[in-house]
Amino acid sequence: MTPYTKVPSASRLGHLTHIQGRFLLIDEPGLTRDLTVIALEALGPEVRVAGTADSWKDAVPICRQIQPDVVVIRVNVPDNRWLEALTKLKRSAPKARFLVISNSSSSHAVLAVLKAGIDGFVHSKSTWHEFQDAIARMASGQKYFCPRTSAVLIGAAADPVAPARAILTKREKEVLALIGTGYTSKQIASRLTLSASTVDTHRRNLMTKIGAHNVADLVLFAISEGLIVPSRRNN
Repeated sequence: MTPYTKVPSASRLGHLTHIQGRFLLIDEPGLTRDLTVIALEALGPEVRVAGTADSWKDAVPICRQIQPDVVVIRVNVPDNRWLEALTKLKRSAPKARFLVISNSSSSHAVLAVLKAGIDGFVHSKSTWHEFQDAIARMASGQKYFCPRTSAVLIGAAADPVAPARAILTKREKEVLALIGTGYTSKQIASRLTLSASTVDTHRRNLMTKIGAHNVADLVLFAISEGLIVPSRRNN
């Protein structure tokens, strides 16, 4: 049984009592979003959640209007649509800092959002104290990556993603590009004149070589390596 962790009061947060600024929270409606608002505003009297948005589309006009100091975004697994959305959000609030809370900790997810220009990354299993530290650093203009994410970045530096692309065969790169574009295994087989079982073998090999856990990780890797370009969509 996991021990209950008491949420410290603002008076016991030390340097965190000096946090101030306007925050925008992007998350789907529900208990998690409500609790995140409470957690943010508990960090000090000068912390104000100036707005919430159900999705990035809703967030763009809100960003333009309130010009938040920090934008907190909760997303399960960042995909190519989300990465494109982040660019639009950054344009709408150019001075804001962006903190992502995500369930994914794969190196490709972390590196992809890092390339997109985020300032901080917190895993959804991070501790309360790590969340506090992240908010404090974001509000003071610093960057923050939780220990779990930092370990991923250190691993990526020691074993870079670039060599992974180099060891992919030409056929694997073709399959990866089509997966990233949204093709099914059957469609890929038809397009490349292969059997479905051969495509599935290529898919398994890609997952192993890249260290991907799911299709979203494959897509993020393909984007980060320039094998596909996120499509442009209008709001």
